[in-house]
Formats: sequence, C-alpha cells, structure tokens
Amino acid sequence: MTGASGAGRLLREGFVAPADAVASVSQHQGVDGGRIVDVRLAGGLMFEVLPERGLDLGALWWSGYPVSYRSPQPPGRSQVSTREDGWLTAWGGGMLTTCGVDNIGPARDGYGLHGSHHATPAEDLQIRRVTRGDHLGVVVSGTVRNVEVFGRRVTLRREIEAWTDTPSVEIRDRITNDGVATVAVPVLYHVNFGSPFISPTSRIEVGPATTIAREVRAEVPYPHELPYPTTEMMEAVFEHRAAESPARERSAAVHSPALGAVARLTWTTASLPRLFQWVWPTRGGWALGLEPANSPLFGPDRDAPHAGAPLLEPGADIITRVTLSIDRTSDALGGARPPSV
Repeated sequence: MTGASGAGRLLREGFVAPADAVASVSQHQGVDGGRIVDVRLAGGLMFEVLPERGLDLGALWWSGYPVSYRSPQPPGRSQVSTREDGWLTAWGGGMLTTCGVDNIGPARDGYGLHGSHHATPAEDLQIRRVTRGDHLGVVVSGTVRNVEVFGRRVTLRREIEAWTDTPSVEIRDRITNDGVATVAVPVLYHVNFGSPFISPTSRIEVGPATTIAREVRAEVPYPHELPYPTTEMMEAVFEHRAAESPARERSAAVHSPALGAVARLTWTTASLPRLFQWVWPTRGGWALGLEPANSPLFGPDRDAPHAGAPLLEPGADIITRVTLSIDRTSDALGGARPPSV
C-alpha cells in the first residue's frame, strides 16, 4: 500500500494535488528517436512502453531492482536488417517482446526470425488514467497492423493496464483478420528476465508438465534451475507441455531468493496453449525467457502446414491476456543482496 490509505485516497482527500504524484506517466524520445512511455506507479511497478516496438515493454523495475533483461545491443540500434536473422541485429531485450503475428521462431516462407510485430510502430496511441476504489490505474493502448498489399491484413489491438499499490501489469490483445483470405496467425509472448532479479539461486516453476528440450545442452542440464555464466556462445530452448485441462489460465513462476521475490506469469490457455522457455547462459548475455505461445517452435509440429500456426478466417479474432505480477517472499539471501556470479 502507498502509506495506509492507497494512492487513490491520497488524491481524493487532498494529500496530493496531481495524479502524477502517485501515478506518473510521461513520454520522451529514445536514443533511436522512438517514443518511450514511462509509467511509474506508487506501490506498483515502473516500466517502459515502446510504441515504435509494437507497444511492447522495455525496462521494468520492481522495488528499486531491474527485473527485465537488456541485451548487449548498442543503444539506438533499431533498424532490422534484411538478413533472415535480422531480428537479432536490433533486439534490445526488454520485459516483453511480442513475436508474430506472421512468424515465430526461425525464418520461414519469406518471414524473418520471430516475425515483424516488434519492428512495427503502433498507431492510435492512447494513454488514460482510471480509478478503482482507492487505486489509480494507467491504461496504454494502440493498434499494430500486419499488412501486405496483396496479402495479409491482420490487426492487433493492445491494452496495457497497471495499478498503484499492485505490482503487476496486464497485456490484453485482440488479434483480428481484417482481410478477405484465411491466414495463419502465430504469436508468442517473449517475457524476458535478467540479473539481478534472476541468479543461479533462482528456480523456475511451471506446474505439472512434460518438458522437452529442443536439443541437449550440457551447460543447461536442468530447465528449472539457472546455470552460472559460461564462455560458450549457445542457448537452450525447452517446451513445457501441460496435460489438457479445463482451466482458463495457466501460470509459471520465477523465484528470486536473492531479492526475496517471486514473479508470476499468467496467461489464457485457450488462445495460448503452449509454454516455451529460453535460457541464454553465455557470459555477458545471461537471460531467461518464459514464452506463452499458440504455435510450435520446434519438433514435428513445426513441419505441419503454416508451421503449425492456427488459421484465422476473415472477420474472426483471437483474444489473449498475459499478466506479470511480482510479490515479496521470505526467502531473501544476504539481506536481499544479489549473489556474485
């Protein structure tokens, strides 16, 4: 709580004058010239929204600590090259990278690695404050279009919502086929954790599931534990396949004993039935990604038509929801100081 009263009550009863005192929203220009929307919520999270990056999330902080991963790319590098792996030449990391909605995973059928969403600017950007009891909220919304002159016309409408006194952020998408032909619509939500939130003491909890490795990596022997940094340039990818369930949501958790915290990722199972995990153990990289998705990244399912992605008929839509929340725990190590790695 913000004090004993909640941020909304502080504003309503005159303890603070502007809403910005407890629910700050500002915009500035990044090094690459793109807009950055900074959201700072009393008792909640601090995070960046990136309109030029498909309304994805950049840096995210909790309780004074960075949670999100930042890649080694130099600041200001935002143009994707024409190479098939051009996505890697511009990816700066961040808390959320949306992959799709034309491809996820390796390049295929003329679409690059992880598709075009993250390189597409949003349109119709809106920022508004909302109230709920004693809490103030911020909603950032906009539209990202995946359009080809003689092909696809897919529109993703996104709302990002977060509240004071609640360390969580929710991303809601409605993906609609506005064209005249049925199209494949793969999507993957690449949620990226970095140090000091994660450390070799961290553990990953995904619930009952069968875990399949894309390939065996001696440097990452256990998907539920993070290794110490290695000098090998490599990555490990897993899929956690849960049994079919009538539950409307699925969740995974990243425990951070070093900071006395746990991050929980929750998503809609009907629209996002799969969960992948990415580990980059290389020194100077060292990242963890949890990735709810609707399509396969590897294996025989990837050889199916449209690489196994669901088809969307004209006028139909897919609705997804992904929520990241962070809570305190009692298992901090060394007074909430990250261990040396």
